[in-house]
Amino acid sequence: MYKRAVQLDEKLVRAWNNLILLTQDHKQPQDALQMVYRALEFNADEASLHFLAGNILGQIGQAEKSEEHFKRAISLSPLTAKYHYNLAVLYHRNKRLSDAKEYYQKALSLDPDHRGAKQQLQVLINKSSK
Repeated sequence: MYKRAVQLDEKLVRAWNNLILLTQDHKQPQDALQMVYRALEFNADEASLHFLAGNILGQIGQAEKSEEHFKRAISLSPLTAKYHYNLAVLYHRNKRLSDAKEYYQKALSLDPDHRGAKQQLQVLINKSSK
C-alpha cells in the first residue's frame, strides 16, 4: 500500500515514513536507508525523514552521518523533544557525555515528562558523580 502511494506521489511524506519504518522493522536497515535517501530527494526539508535517517545510520554504526541528520531534523523542527533525545542517546553511546547531557536537558525542557530523557540523564549524572 505505501509502496504504491509513493509511486503515485513521491512527495507523500507519511507514506515514505511508514514504508521506511516497515522496512526497518523487518531488519533491513540498508534498504530502509536507501528509501530515506530517495524520500529526501523529494522532501529535503522534512524533519521526520532526517530523524529516520539519523536512527538508521546510528543503528548501523555511522555515528557522524547520524549526528548530521539528527541536527538537520532539529534545525527543521527545533521543538520536537524526541529529536533532541535521540541525538543525546547517540552522544551517550559514543561517550560524548557533556553533549549527551545537554541534549537530554533540551529534550526535557521541551517535554518535561519525557521518560527516556529523565532516566538517561539520571544515569549520566549518577555515573559522573562516582
